[in-house]
Amino acid sequence: MSSNIKNIVLAATCSVLSLPATAYNLLKETDVSGQLSLGGNYVDNKQVEARVFGITGYINLKTTLPASLELDVSTGVTMESGSNNSFIVDEYAPRRQVRLKRAFIKWSPLSFFQFKAGAINQRDYFAPLLLTRTAFLGAQEELFYKFSENHKIFFRMQQAIPNNLNLTQRIGIVEDGTPSFLMETVGLDFDGDLFAFYANAGRWSYDSLSTGAAFQSQFLGNSVSGGSQLNSDFLYRYSGYTGSSAIRTHFSDDFGIKFWGQYLYNDKAPETRNKGYAVKSSLILGNWQPSFLMFRNESDSSPAFYNSSFFSHNNHEGYSVELKYADPYDKNDDKVTAFINYVDSSPIKFNAFQSDTKKVNFSIKFPFEFN
Repeated sequence: MSSNIKNIVLAATCSVLSLPATAYNLLKETDVSGQLSLGGNYVDNKQVEARVFGITGYINLKTTLPASLELDVSTGVTMESGSNNSFIVDEYAPRRQVRLKRAFIKWSPLSFFQFKAGAINQRDYFAPLLLTRTAFLGAQEELFYKFSENHKIFFRMQQAIPNNLNLTQRIGIVEDGTPSFLMETVGLDFDGDLFAFYANAGRWSYDSLSTGAAFQSQFLGNSVSGGSQLNSDFLYRYSGYTGSSAIRTHFSDDFGIKFWGQYLYNDKAPETRNKGYAVKSSLILGNWQPSFLMFRNESDSSPAFYNSSFFSHNNHEGYSVELKYADPYDKNDDKVTAFINYVDSSPIKFNAFQSDTKKVNFSIKFPFEFN
């Protein structure tokens, strides 16, 4: 056997023998956790009567890879039962589906730069009038400067393909073409035990939205031309600005206050149709947090297919009261939490597909870890 062949055989043997050690080291660097949630909702208006209860389980996996890479995945299953009588959109119908919360690779080659690619959850923008808590396939770049471990300023850019998995699976919509969503934001993040402050503001833009999304969005408050899933089109384009801010301060271990707000503006739609806002205030009484929220989201401030159903999407204004049980110091979302809220909203302008709406939502979440 020649020396070259011997070297190849030796290298292959070493590689095979090193696989268990490599797998063991990778496993050591992997954090595996999960959560189990029980919850339900009650919805009542002229178009929808829904009574739904369900259970959702998630498995979260985060691991460090070579070359400054990190893998972050969260996926699970939702099983629901109940009743849903809807004349238009089966948005609140019981679902049985596999859910992908996020699944991306993060690359951090520099102390002030990171890059993400994959399915990126949009909840990090804290902008529910524009984006619901769902994963968009895309890329995200972030430049940041850290004043300390929990204090930073950042500039973030995102290029993504928008999707609303919940609505798509419930109502059977078929996307045509490739829509796009661009977002550029600048923000501050100061996180502490006694005082925390977060704020971001930026420019957003949707393009090439599908006729299917437009057809469904007419039932959710948007202005749409056409009348079928084959020829519907949004009457206005969607591009504008948004800003979100959250403040938490403690006066003692058992007493504090929280504020959150979002402002939304679409510069491609006319006045009285292009703005949205939401403001929420909460008391911190130990682990209990009573809250009051006011909101208004005009008909064409954003594409209704992609924003939160909590606010009845678009062309609605109203209020919500909530009671939440949670640890206000929990930053990793790894403790038991529960909430119940009531939402009361009305259409801003007359829309044959919308009416006064009342909702009750409740949930309890049990996180767990694998050791």
